[in-house]
Amino acid sequence: MVHPRSRILFLVLISAVVTVCAAESDRHYFAVLLDGKKIGHAEHSRVVVDGEVRTTELMHMTISRMGIPIRMEVSDTSIETVEGRPLGFELEQKLSLITTRQSGRIGADGMLEVTTKGIGPEQKKRVPWPEGALMSEGLLLEAVQKGLTPGTSYTTKIFDPSAMRAMHTTVEVGSKRAIDLFGRSVRLTEVKSTLVFPGAGAIVTTSYVDDQLATLKSVIPLMGMEIEIISCSRSYALADFEAGELMAQLLLPSPVQLEEVGDLEAIAYRLVPTADGAQLNIPTTSNQTVRADDGNVLVTVRPLSGKLGNAFPYRGDNEAALKALESNVYLQCDDDRIKSLAREAAGQTEDAWIAAQRIERFVAGYIVSKDLTVGYASALETLESRQGDCTEHALLCTALCRSLGIPAEVVVGIAYVKEFAGSSNSFGGHAWTRVFIEDQWIGLDAAFAGTGRGGYDAGHLALSTGGGEPADFFSLIGTLGRFEVAEVVPLYESSDQ
Repeated sequence: MVHPRSRILFLVLISAVVTVCAAESDRHYFAVLLDGKKIGHAEHSRVVVDGEVRTTELMHMTISRMGIPIRMEVSDTSIETVEGRPLGFELEQKLSLITTRQSGRIGADGMLEVTTKGIGPEQKKRVPWPEGALMSEGLLLEAVQKGLTPGTSYTTKIFDPSAMRAMHTTVEVGSKRAIDLFGRSVRLTEVKSTLVFPGAGAIVTTSYVDDQLATLKSVIPLMGMEIEIISCSRSYALADFEAGELMAQLLLPSPVQLEEVGDLEAIAYRLVPTADGAQLNIPTTSNQTVRADDGNVLVTVRPLSGKLGNAFPYRGDNEAALKALESNVYLQCDDDRIKSLAREAAGQTEDAWIAAQRIERFVAGYIVSKDLTVGYASALETLESRQGDCTEHALLCTALCRSLGIPAEVVVGIAYVKEFAGSSNSFGGHAWTRVFIEDQWIGLDAAFAGTGRGGYDAGHLALSTGGGEPADFFSLIGTLGRFEVAEVVPLYESSDQ
């Protein structure tokens, strides 16, 4: 069940293209490389129609997971005035056989009217436009105004349509240097853009732009690898390419073999940064404590158990818990099919903890095709297909809990596995669920509940929590490859924390 989240690469790559926008030529083509291997291509186009600027970033890419190719395509169109004022967007995402389309238009009242089409009925909602958020044309005009003088630094906000929020970005202009573009040496200005994702750390993109602000090359370090987006001819961009294998990058060796992880009271971990200046953003939760120790990070995971006697739906006023009841594009907990399945899973119980445990076990059995062929499916898509890996288990489990009024979030992190993808005793990227019962968050793992392991345990180390949006997985991409698990100490009931 441990696997990479290939969907997230698209958000990073699209952001790399638009952070320092291309110049005003009609169309640009790029090759997308993973550690020097061509895995796809990108296109940038800009047209002006009836006073509206439509800028489209199109990305095609194929990622392999244990030899299974996952074909992905994202088309992201910004709609703005010629002065750079946002008007709306169009976003289409194709992952394997799943296609999701979103479009939005900003009304006179400043509210963004969003329509989502995918599996199930069309969804509509109104959300406030993120204050100060810019899109492609606005970013280009801002870059023109700031200029390319070495030492120039400024902050901006980039609209992320997948999460309907602004990504805070710091832009730093460096000096000119000779850059190789497939054998052609060109002197370009280095521009570093640090994109900060709420609760999930930051990713730094290094771009090389010409004097007209056209981005000719971008480099993004991810999970110990290097993604490159390089300007090229149309024929080379569209030429055949290979699938990029990511599985090995999401597996961290364990210094010890753990036996019967589910029986352990707790596990203490020592994480050591592997890159100079690497900042590990490991959250403290109800189930894990975190403290710094001479440059290392010490994490103790001690799973809590839910208590009986708490009714649902939740009637409290905890702000995070109330947010964890909301429906969104990936957790459609207000859909009648989700509600019906949740009632079937929970049975007649009125106890929140019993209902949550029943849902965990139900999802483990409901998803009958447990494989890596799904790119990233929403809860409703998984309800229809009954197929997927750990994220599909986590999203469906979370949505079912929310539909009953049990606050629930998706957790992203790493989990210990004895054998996976040809590796033994490793920690790999994973997703699970946590529910809010009696003022504490309790872990559930529907993917592991279907195995002899039994579900959530001390072998899970959380990196971020959220509402199941793909952006929540940036913590995984931004953190893996930056540390190693140097020490693992099993703790038993009599052990001190």
